Amino acid sequence: MPIQPKQQPPYYSGETATKTYIALLNQTGTNPPTATILKNTIGTLTYQYTGPGQYQIDTFEGEPYFTTNKTTIEIGTIKNAYPAVAYFVNVQEDISITLKTYDTNLDYANGYLNNTYLKITVYG
Repeated sequence: MPIQPKQQPPYYSGETATKTYIALLNQTGTNPPTATILKNTIGTLTYQYTGPGQYQIDTFEGEPYFTTNKTTIEIGTIKNAYPAVAYFVNVQEDISITLKTYDTNLDYANGYLNNTYLKITVYG
């Protein structure tokens, strides 16, 4: 009797189950954030400045890299210990992430991304 190849579970697609993007972000003035990419298995991402303290991270040519309910975002470090800064992140339609920075008055503010750690993980 011939040996049968081991079958993969039905959810196995042959691709890496988890994709990760890790970068350090910097932003000044009305410029979009710049990223020093530490690891990228997701794909090409671009950054836009959309207003004071408001930025958008887009996938290359609208490719749906960010799977709904399977994408996590971590962001950390702040420009200085004081004043404090708040971050808001939100995945939109599998192709875009909104990133906002606020000052101590909770007003949108530029210049608060200073070697700020960003990690995006997409689970398969």
